[in-house]
Amino acid sequence: MDDTSGFYKLAEGGLLFAGNFVHAPGFSLFRYDPDSKLGDHGGWQWFDSDALAYAHHSITPATPASTSISPLQARLALLAAGLLDQVEDIVASGDRSTQIAWNNATEFFPDSPLLLGMAQAIGLSQLELEDLFTYARTIRV
Repeated sequence: MDDTSGFYKLAEGGLLFAGNFVHAPGFSLFRYDPDSKLGDHGGWQWFDSDALAYAHHSITPATPASTSISPLQARLALLAAGLLDQVEDIVASGDRSTQIAWNNATEFFPDSPLLLGMAQAIGLSQLELEDLFTYARTIRV
């Protein structure tokens, strides 16, 4: 489980978070300084978890957007980018586990070792792969 303890400040867009320290005009707060964890400092307050911070401010945390895409979205995005044939050739010449994963996955994630390997094989940078995922998420059928 991730440690969500830290300094939180309510802002217009939601809660700001600083896990270890806050430097602001006139004050600095540090995780390991007990005095930093007492009271309100320019709107920054220490909470032992994000759940406590959200509850204190009576707000509901935003649900993170999904980073995954469906196989259909992946294939249509690759087709639009002119990369589908290259990827299918890599899959066809790959080992059996690659073929099973590509043909049977129900979703793809941008940090998947399979996809990172394919991206490298066709010369896509991490940023280009992320752009491809961003585009794929817009595809609706």
